[in-house]
Amino acid sequence: MTIYNLTKGQIFNPTVVAAHSRGVSIFTPGEEATLELAALAEDADGGGLVDKQEIAGAKVEVGSPAGPGEHASVDNKTSRRNYRNSVVGMLVITNDAFYGLNGVRAGDGSSTHYVPVYDAGSEENNEDCAFIPGPPCNNPHVRATDKAEGFVHIHSGIHGGTILIPARDDWRNPVAKIIVTRVKGRRSNRNDYDDDDD
Repeated sequence: MTIYNLTKGQIFNPTVVAAHSRGVSIFTPGEEATLELAALAEDADGGGLVDKQEIAGAKVEVGSPAGPGEHASVDNKTSRRNYRNSVVGMLVITNDAFYGLNGVRAGDGSSTHYVPVYDAGSEENNEDCAFIPGPPCNNPHVRATDKAEGFVHIHSGIHGGTILIPARDDWRNPVAKIIVTRVKGRRSNRNDYDDDDD
């Protein structure tokens, strides 16, 4: 799998990639973010999310950071049980923004997915450097939760008025191109996985 950063000024934290079974959702738009997802979206801390997915039986790998115009590759193994891929990573010059691909079916060949930025809804988007983990702020593990939205939704971007500069730090969706390539292994088909959806 290859993750391309399509933004002008945002840095992607090390991406969490999980191969998991049907019915698993790393995030659900319109619903409250889990504590593990919030930690990744607020502080680029994917450790809890990795642990939670591994306990649930998923195969999880963590990629490398990717700056604007860069890409990172992650090798992850799917199986008969874990045949869906989810990808999440933070935009580190934000309060709680993340990009995500949720439960894409692993098939033969290669597929390309363009993904937007979501707001975890777990922290106020005050754009205050005291609450932003990435450069130029470098203040992880400090949260502003009083005016948090409380649910995952499409992020409204960087508006400025602080040290953050829209011309540099803002984006337009999609922010990431994710190419999923099946390199080797047993061919997949519907009968293999007893699955009736795409």
